[in-house]
Amino acid sequence: MAFFRPVLNSYALTEQQWRVIRILAEHRSLEFQALAAKSCILPPSLTGILTRLERMGLVRRRRLAADQRRLIVTLSTRGRQRVARVSSEVEARYREIEASFGTRRMASLLELLRAIVHLRPGETLRTGPSAGGH
Repeated sequence: MAFFRPVLNSYALTEQQWRVIRILAEHRSLEFQALAAKSCILPPSLTGILTRLERMGLVRRRRLAADQRRLIVTLSTRGRQRVARVSSEVEARYREIEASFGTRRMASLLELLRAIVHLRPGETLRTGPSAGGH
């Protein structure tokens, strides 16, 4: 995160806030529990993050009329604009990492990270040509 923290700080965003608004930018809106799962942030923590993001005008929360227990979170217009600005700087940082780390090594790292994301409890992470992607 050392490459990205200065960018996020310049936009007054924490790493967790960035994760939340980046995920919301990928989805039009998300139900609170789905957002918690996708962001890997526990619901009590996510509540505080959303409160701060809402105060900043970056997200909107609303309850479903049919089921008041369900909370829908949406990125605001201001939030979409912020994501666009921050994303361009974050992408520039990724290019710096790739230039320093090497294209081939970066591709290998991303392949391993994708394998970890799909790893299930009890499975063994296998890599290499005979691993079939895992």
